[in-house]
Amino acid sequence: MAEKEIEIKVSNLSVGFHLHGQESHVIRNVSMDIYKGETFAIVGESGSGKSVFTKTFTGMLEQNGFISNGSIIFEGRDLAKIRTNKEWISIRGRKIATIFQDPMTSLNPLLRIGYQLSETLKLHGNQLQKMHDELVSKELVALRLAEEDYYQELKAIAQEQQNAIKNLKKENPGIKNNDSKIKEIKLVAKQKCNEAKEKLNKVRPQLKADYKASNKAATEKVREFKNNVLAEMRKEMSEAKANGASRKELIDIKEKHKRRLKVTNRQAKAEAIELLRKVKIPNPEQRYRDFPFQYSGGMRQRVVIAIALACKPKVLICDEPTTALDVTVQTQILQLIKDLKKEYEFTTIFITHDLGVVASVSDRVAVMYGGQIIEYGTVEDIFYQPAHPYTWALLSSLPQLANDGDELIYIKGNPPSFGKEIVGDAFAPRSDYAMKIDFIKEPPMFKISDTHYAKTWLLDPRAPKVKKPKLIRNMEEKIHNTMNSMQQKVGEADATRK
Repeated sequence: MAEKEIEIKVSNLSVGFHLHGQESHVIRNVSMDIYKGETFAIVGESGSGKSVFTKTFTGMLEQNGFISNGSIIFEGRDLAKIRTNKEWISIRGRKIATIFQDPMTSLNPLLRIGYQLSETLKLHGNQLQKMHDELVSKELVALRLAEEDYYQELKAIAQEQQNAIKNLKKENPGIKNNDSKIKEIKLVAKQKCNEAKEKLNKVRPQLKADYKASNKAATEKVREFKNNVLAEMRKEMSEAKANGASRKELIDIKEKHKRRLKVTNRQAKAEAIELLRKVKIPNPEQRYRDFPFQYSGGMRQRVVIAIALACKPKVLICDEPTTALDVTVQTQILQLIKDLKKEYEFTTIFITHDLGVVASVSDRVAVMYGGQIIEYGTVEDIFYQPAHPYTWALLSSLPQLANDGDELIYIKGNPPSFGKEIVGDAFAPRSDYAMKIDFIKEPPMFKISDTHYAKTWLLDPRAPKVKKPKLIRNMEEKIHNTMNSMQQKVGEADATRK
């Protein structure tokens, strides 16, 4: 995959939450490349950090959440440094869309399906605004990054001052806040803040001037484009009138040109009906006027997919999109997403706890546990040559792989709490393969092949050789049989619907 273009590059990302006066870190130093056009799956139990990780891609962390370290590079922009909803408007929904587990979190129960879909199309269909945003994005990002670097530097200086005073007080318990040594620490911090401000002031005027010039040029270009479109429309309508065109023909000419500026009500309805047809809603012209309660769970999820596709995003995040659905409908939705991906050519990120789903849709897989990626590779790497004991446990607990009459296997214990520091391998307390070092030191990420990596001390040359569980030793045949069964269910369900 090395020659493929990177869509999203995550480097050393750490995410925390403020809880009861303390900081709880739930994503711990995660690095990952997601390639353009691939289907990338993130798998793990509830509480492993999967959803929190991808919420950072759209700025949807809860109010007490924060990114403490790292970067998320998308289209040359660091998403980790975006701070306001205004800045997120050009990304969220338009370029990175999300489908959630429960479709009713995305649908308004009081509004008709067609209205919700049409409003999405109109909201994101302003071509003039899109053109303007694209023309000024480079200069705006440069200005925002410079300002963000300044604020991060101030934050680091404040933390450095706090730590220095704390250490001084520890060494000298009776020291007062007006002591000369504490004043000296504060003076040094103040000088550093002034230096940081001077550094920003050196580059800020030019960056602001560049942005202002770019904004002016963009406004002129957008105005010129709009005027040209309107001039073309007036000329064509004038010629049509001279040739005796009907009222309907004149309206069609007007609509044709207004599509290039913004989405009209008429165009939005036509596009919405077409999207409902694409996600295989029967009789879309009639169902367009229905309310969400008149749709089944599976059909509501199809509508949510249609809303996500309305903006033609570059990345589609599917956060447990089939968990609330029965098995047959689940398989249909997965097949639908795969079919639409081929047509729209978006990058897909699947979040799931179900490795059966992963096997049917993914190109590459990351296994997440305790807020870290503990193993990743191609789908074949993970299923046929799993290396981490946690991945072994996940695979062993798949009901699809159990033989008739066998007792179902489950992972004992619970995922780690983020309320206290995790020492060593986070999975060690639940692992039958844990060694002493697993409780003392965090393992590095070992390279197994060019595509396959795992974070476990079992891959250290000094570790004892162990065999993976018997149940998952002949995975290729079992996965093949499972996939055939799923495809058969899709065919039967489609035949019934028709």
